[in-house]
Amino acid sequence: MIERSHAGAVSDHGPCVLFAIAESARHGGEVSLPDSVCTSLTISSLEPNKVYELRFYGPNVSSSPTAGLPGVEKELLRVQTNPHGVLRLDKSIAGNLRVRIAEL
Repeated sequence: MIERSHAGAVSDHGPCVLFAIAESARHGGEVSLPDSVCTSLTISSLEPNKVYELRFYGPNVSSSPTAGLPGVEKELLRVQTNPHGVLRLDKSIAGNLRVRIAEL
């Protein structure tokens, strides 16, 4: 999965790992998750010791019958990065979502 700001890998019923591929992505960005359930979300290359807001939305376009409604927020979380700029969320995440990442 490659977006303008982030790249990564997803394992069905396993982890989802993202990292910033643009300098501006250290402060946030947006990425689409594939139609796979993840057991955790890890995002690296962010600012160290900062709180980030993660907003999960239905995707803009999807052919999946289980996808959320386009643009409708499904969940909002605030998570702090560690001293190395890594954000880790140990939580099951439904697939086929859009994630907006923003530094607070």
